[in-house]
Amino acid sequence: MTLGLVGCSAGGPAPIPDDLPLERELAEIRALTQGDADATDGTESRVQDVIAGCMKQQGFDYTPAVPPDAVGGTSGPGDAGDAMVRAQETLSPEEFARQYGYGITTSSATQDDANDDASNDAWVDPNAARVEAMSEEERDAYWHALNGWPEGDQGPGENLEGCDARARQQVETQNAALEAVYADPTYAELTAAMVGVLTLDPDDSRLATVTGEWSQCMADSGFPDLASTEEAQGSITELAYEDTDGLWSPRDLSPDELGAIRELEIATATADHLCQEEVGYREEYRRALADDQQQFLDAYREDIDAFKDAVMLALADDAP
Repeated sequence: MTLGLVGCSAGGPAPIPDDLPLERELAEIRALTQGDADATDGTESRVQDVIAGCMKQQGFDYTPAVPPDAVGGTSGPGDAGDAMVRAQETLSPEEFARQYGYGITTSSATQDDANDDASNDAWVDPNAARVEAMSEEERDAYWHALNGWPEGDQGPGENLEGCDARARQQVETQNAALEAVYADPTYAELTAAMVGVLTLDPDDSRLATVTGEWSQCMADSGFPDLASTEEAQGSITELAYEDTDGLWSPRDLSPDELGAIRELEIATATADHLCQEEVGYREEYRRALADDQQQFLDAYREDIDAFKDAVMLALADDAP
């Protein structure tokens, strides 16, 4: 399928959308596959949702309980990447730039914050108080419903009489079905084309004017000879990393050298943010990208609907 993605509109610029068209579609798919929207890895969240439904069938209230070390897969609350995500969610873009730059050389700072959070904020099972208030007989019945045996009397292996093991088996089966959907060559063209409209090429002609204004603003701020926002970020990456046979690896830098690059990164990122804001770069970028994504959705509507149906079928609810 040939897809032309550059469009134009008459009567002035199109309005800036609150959210991008393709983002809405992907958010619907993520909501299906992730469960808890706060979880970067939805597997445990979906397991907990199934457990809660199963326990309700057994006559027990159960609050889905996703410990921090289950969010994001194997990384825990002390993981720098996870802390960087939290910083991006809690800080304004300008605050993030002033504290962490682009996040290229500043991850160790978020690592320190994460380790502090991990030591100060012990996770508490939201079901603990409820279980503690039960009688001994009620607790035994609760643990049998959850694990297939009373607490302290666990046998070897998984007991599929318990909601926990049954939920994990169900989600494991669903994940295998999801992998098959994503690997299906039927959707290969769709997913390949989708990648092309997730971002804009910095050389896109629709951004030429605003990029020139941004470049002049950066020069006036003490950062000359930058032709694009990607070049500003790339200039820091090249100082901190080296390209070795197509793989980027950290340079061997002294603490003083790394500190100087961090200072430059924060200064560059802050100026970049302020200049984008001053010239309206993000608005122009978002308007053009929204136009591309809407044309993509119009061209691939049937394929996208079929893909979503396949995902829903893979996640068919066979409640334990």
